[in-house]
This record gives sequence, structure tokens and C-alpha cells, in this order.
Amino acid sequence: MGPSDHAPPARTLARASAECAALPAIAQTFGADAVCLYEIDRRLNAGDHRLFNLDPDSIDSYRRHFAKIDPLHPRRATALGGDVVHLADIVTPARLAGSEYYRHFMRRFGMQDEVEIVLRENGRPVAGLSLIRSAGRPAFGEEHLRWARVALPMVRALVRDESRAVEASLVGLMTDAYRLTPRELEIVDMLREGRPNKRIAEHLGISVPTVKSHVHNLLAKLGVRSRAELVAAFFVR
Repeated sequence: MGPSDHAPPARTLARASAECAALPAIAQTFGADAVCLYEIDRRLNAGDHRLFNLDPDSIDSYRRHFAKIDPLHPRRATALGGDVVHLADIVTPARLAGSEYYRHFMRRFGMQDEVEIVLRENGRPVAGLSLIRSAGRPAFGEEHLRWARVALPMVRALVRDESRAVEASLVGLMTDAYRLTPRELEIVDMLREGRPNKRIAEHLGISVPTVKSHVHNLLAKLGVRSRAELVAAFFVR
């Protein structure tokens, strides 16, 4: 991976990540074990990598030996036309398992599956996010890919450290649209903090069954199927 061949804007997507806590939030939102954010230059090469929960040696090894054979290299990922690309969209699991890339790179660094999110400015790819599942974990499912597509504006805002303004606006819109009660909003805030039902009940002075009832109502109102999807809908940080 060579250096970028263009003068970067004053606040690029990847550089902004160093100034905010976007990557852990993105990992939690999409059920990833690790995240890599990087810039994409005009030649569609990746650089200026920012890591969450990844071995730093993996990037050095990638640059030296594996970038050219990466199935999700920016050139290959962007060639498909979409902004969310699953590893399985490019290579079958059987073919991947026998590949040099998997045997000598992914397996070495404990990677099992990957989804690439392409971030664009004025239609041009300028940054990418690698969402990674660790060895022993199931592959990303269709629900993760669906949320990645829906949540692209959130990802962009988090990377640019604009999450507070965007999040406040979204929460207000969702509160009005879904007629959420003040109690439901309190529970949403605590779910976003990762609190279990028992802790929520203790904090609010209500029973665990009542908390479960509120969560059930929230899922029904927003049309989602799990607490993770509910939290993602409210731009988990």
C-alpha cells in the first residue's frame, strides 16, 4: 500500500477517527469483534489505518505481503458498486478457507469473517471500514448487513465525530415518530449503556418483568427483533 497520491482534505474521515471514540461504538453496533478504519486514495489503495481491538502487527503484515491478494481490497470492494460488501459476496467460504490470504493472514491474526463498508464523498470512495469477526464466532448474518446499509449515515457521523448533533436529531425524530414515552427513553439510554434488565430495574425502582415489558414494547414500536437492533437504531456510542 503506497501513500495517498492526493493532498488530503483538512479533516479526512480516517484522521477524524483519531479524535473520537467512533470505532468501539461501530464495533458494538454491528456485532464486530474488531474494526479497522482507513483512507482510500485516488488509486483505490488503503492507508492511514486506525485500529480497534486488532493486533498492530496485522497491518504491517498486510501492507508487506497481503494487500494485493485481499478479496476485500478497496479496488475489489468498490468494483461491486455497493457500499456494504460481505466477504462471502466475493469469495465462497470453501475457496476462502483454501486461500493463502486466509491461511497465512486471517487465521494467523484470529479473523473469521469480514464486512467492508465504503464511505464516499461526492460519490468517490475516500475511506473504508473493515468489520471483523474473530475465529470461533459465527459469520456476519443478513441482519448485520441490513443494519450496515441502514446505518451508513450514522457511521459517517461517528467517524467524523459529529455523532452528538446527529444523534440528538435522530432521537428527537424517533421519539415523535414512534410515540415513545419518557420511561421508554430512559430505558433506551440504559440499554445503550449496556445495562442488563436487573440493573435497569434497580435504577428505576421497578420490577424486572416491567423492564422486560417496556423492552418488548420498544421492539414492537420500532419494528426490530432484538435489543442489539434497538440500540443500533438509536446510534449506540
